[in-house]
Amino acid sequence: MPTDPHTPLLTIAQPLADYFGLTEIERSQSRDTVLSDGRSEPFWNNMVQWARRRLNDRGYLAPASRGFWRLSELGIEKALPLSTGNLRHVAYPDEVSGTLSEGTARKVTVNAYERSADGRQACIDHYGYRCCVCDFDFEERYGERGKYFIHVHHLVPLASIGGSYSLDPIKDLRPICPNCHSMIHRTDPPCSIEILKGCIKHG
Repeated sequence: MPTDPHTPLLTIAQPLADYFGLTEIERSQSRDTVLSDGRSEPFWNNMVQWARRRLNDRGYLAPASRGFWRLSELGIEKALPLSTGNLRHVAYPDEVSGTLSEGTARKVTVNAYERSADGRQACIDHYGYRCCVCDFDFEERYGERGKYFIHVHHLVPLASIGGSYSLDPIKDLRPICPNCHSMIHRTDPPCSIEILKGCIKHG
C-alpha cells in the first residue's frame, strides 16, 4: 500500500475510510472527541497508524521502501483465509471478534459483547480447524472451499460473565463445527462439549 509521510490521511486513511464506509464525521473527528485525551489529530488517521504498528509488531509486515506496506511470509499466511473470493467468515452467537479484553457490553439494537479476533485465531492456531466435538474437518469434506472454516466456541458464555475479563484462548475457547455449535446452544445455559459428545450416535 503506497503512503506519503506528508499526507498520510489522504493516501492511507481516506481509501480505508472509503472501504469501510465511514461518514465524514467519523473520518474527521479528533482523538479528543472520541477519547477525551486532549489530542487534536484525526482519530481515524491515528487508528490507521496504530494498525500498522500492530501488523509490524506481529511480524506481518516485511521491510519495504518508504511509503509502502508489504506483507511478510507470515503476513501472507495469515491473510490467506481472507482471500477466498466471495467466501467469508460469518460471526454466529458466542463466536469472537475484537480485542483480547473480552465481554465489555456495548449498546446496539440489543446488548452485545465485544469479542476477540485475536483470541479466535490463537484458539485455531493451537487446536486447528477440526471440530473438537465430532471431529469434522471442512477442508477434508469440501476441499478448497472448506479451507480455514470453523466456528469458535466460548466454554463459558460471555453473557453470563457480565463484565470484562482477560481471555485465555487455549483455556476458554474451542473450535467447533456449526452443527455442534448449534446443538450446544439449543439449551440455556449451553451444554458442555462432553455432554454433546455423549449425544452423538455412531453407526
